[in-house]
Amino acid sequence: MPVISSAGPYTLAHIPDCLGHAKHHPENPVGVEYPEIHKVLEGKANFLLQKILLQKRTLEDIVLVRATAGDLVCIPPGYGHVTINPSSDVTLSMANLVSTRFESEYAEYERLRGAAYYELVVERLEKNPQYPQIPEIRIVDADKCPRPWEGSHASLYDFVGDDSMALFLNPPDKVADRFGNR
Repeated sequence: MPVISSAGPYTLAHIPDCLGHAKHHPENPVGVEYPEIHKVLEGKANFLLQKILLQKRTLEDIVLVRATAGDLVCIPPGYGHVTINPSSDVTLSMANLVSTRFESEYAEYERLRGAAYYELVVERLEKNPQYPQIPEIRIVDADKCPRPWEGSHASLYDFVGDDSMALFLNPPDKVADRFGNR
């Protein structure tokens, strides 16, 4: 569902029964990659975020964000990500909010056959041998992650009509200090 505001268009989408695709967001015209917000509606989600320096094809940072129903998770500029349902018997349902000014990029993840780590059914992380060097992974809970938006939004629908939200999604370079990137 596209939403139009004075800061530009963005999309609110509900994604039922998520399986997840590894993706990376491109740079905006100024050179800052687009962010994304996910909300876990039901179940649990593990978001594997990795900051890859595409020019050098090296990983700078990897973090696994553990989220449960009700959590909001920001994918900051510069990070690719894959969403993982860590449960084999509970459905993961989530929604996301993202700018409509780009299309996700999948090529690097396809070339490397996924993210730097695979999460196995037994809740174990295994390194992907396609990556030459993999930094140590950080594991954090969603409530410990930076929230670059203003206010205490609890639902993605709270952002609809909020121009500060669209500003955060469309020209992220104007609010880059809010992300708390490494």
